[in-house]
Amino acid sequence: DFIPFCALSVAKGMGITMEKLLLCSMLVFVFTGPSTLVDAHPTKGEAVKRVYATSEQILLDMMWTSINRYVNDNYGHDVFWAEPRITDARLEAKSPNNWSYVVSLMIKVDDHSDQYQDFGLDQMTIKIDSSQYNNKRSSNGSNIHLVEYKKFVLPQRLNP
Repeated sequence: DFIPFCALSVAKGMGITMEKLLLCSMLVFVFTGPSTLVDAHPTKGEAVKRVYATSEQILLDMMWTSINRYVNDNYGHDVFWAEPRITDARLEAKSPNNWSYVVSLMIKVDDHSDQYQDFGLDQMTIKIDSSQYNNKRSSNGSNIHLVEYKKFVLPQRLNP
């Protein structure tokens, strides 16, 4: 309360009325306001958001296309799957220059049929051949192979 009173007292002492002071303040605000605009859109090539990523997220992201293909092949049509979780990851060494990773994961699956009321839970094991020392790829162009696919928990049927 004291500071605005002092500013008003100084303004009156200089012969400036309250209306003139308010008008000048508004003009300064109007002319300087647009000069401080911020563009919220990132420039080309700039990251929108940076957050910590776990090794599980990175591995699942790299395997997403293969996982999707194996799930859809197992059901014979496109299905919705979600929430993949790695349950086991191991290194299998056949020799010093030949090894692979065996990854087991669980996923929730909904085959979009009206006869089920909930998601099923499927388990798959995938083998990732290491290509650190050789550039050979399999005939399907990938180093990721399905080892085993199980429908672990079947969804409950709706009552007819």
